[in-house]
Amino acid sequence: MKQYDIYLDNAATTPVRDEVLDAMMPYYKEMFGNPSSIHQYGREAKNAIENARERCAEILSCGSEEIIFTSGGTESDYLAISGVVGSGKIDQLIVSQVEHPAVLQAAEQLMKTGLSVKFASVNKDALCSKDEIDKHLTANSLCSVIYANNEVGTINPIRAMADTVHKTKSYIHTDACQAAGYLDLNVNNLCVDLMSVNGSKIYGPKGVGLLYIKDGTPFSSSNIGGGQERGLRGGTENVAAIVGLAKALELCELEKNESTRQISKLRDLLINGLVELGGIALLGSKTDRLPNNVSVLIYGVDTQALLMKLDELGIYCSVASACSAEKTEPSHVLLAMGIGYEQSFQSLRFSLGRETTESDVDDTIKMIKKTLKKG
Repeated sequence: MKQYDIYLDNAATTPVRDEVLDAMMPYYKEMFGNPSSIHQYGREAKNAIENARERCAEILSCGSEEIIFTSGGTESDYLAISGVVGSGKIDQLIVSQVEHPAVLQAAEQLMKTGLSVKFASVNKDALCSKDEIDKHLTANSLCSVIYANNEVGTINPIRAMADTVHKTKSYIHTDACQAAGYLDLNVNNLCVDLMSVNGSKIYGPKGVGLLYIKDGTPFSSSNIGGGQERGLRGGTENVAAIVGLAKALELCELEKNESTRQISKLRDLLINGLVELGGIALLGSKTDRLPNNVSVLIYGVDTQALLMKLDELGIYCSVASACSAEKTEPSHVLLAMGIGYEQSFQSLRFSLGRETTESDVDDTIKMIKKTLKKG
């Protein structure tokens, strides 16, 4: 029987904020024009997109012409990899073993075409080091490393990697979908050539994202259509979603410091409370981790069954990333960290959000304790 309504799966998706929804609504009915039309309705829609592009560019500290709107993080990741490699100026692709499936599957496809692909290993915390990237680097490489891991929350040293990558006249892409709202998105500070961001992780709408492509980065898209997004991503733009993405990103950036402080405190309370129950270990880095991520290994427990019991109680979390939770295979992230096959099925991920309270954390710990005791 449902006793609570505690949502702890914000790494999978977040609710749309009221302010974001308010910004989007006019573009569903009053200003519904096709941005490619030259009449007033079309111009209104086109202006809305370009204003949103400028706002996103300001947050990322880049030129508005360096922002491409997409259908989300998955497309942004795939477009980044396929676009740079498709330019014909890349001889090698380097990806970490713990990337999002969009990156890993793109790498596997390209490997079948004969492209040299290297998979950089990670340590027990899912951290990919600069030295590991440097070990594989050759000239004309594309390197893709996730900014903050979507399963265990570990933050990678992207700036240090970028400095190393650029010494070989190569390029670096980072998936910042989980990092947005918590970490620095200034592309000049990160020194990246491409970066992916997803609206649904930052209290924006689903089905929209962006890809930053630094001016001068070799890029050739096979996407065909009406020539939208500088000819790199054809198809009529989702104006309302793009406006919502820009608003969500703007709000997250304004509130980043305070949100990080508050959510980090709740994260640590949850980590400490779970570990104190015994038989539970934290996954990922203790220090270089996202403020909202609590990923744990619960020894000897069928976490799928535990997940369903928590769901019945009204406590919502996940066993892995949303992109792989329905699969029966073990998490590729946990395997890369050195977690054994059987234990890889014994993890739970709690991802906190702006609506999470201390009471939510206390109730979650209490109910997990109670559920584990019942067996």
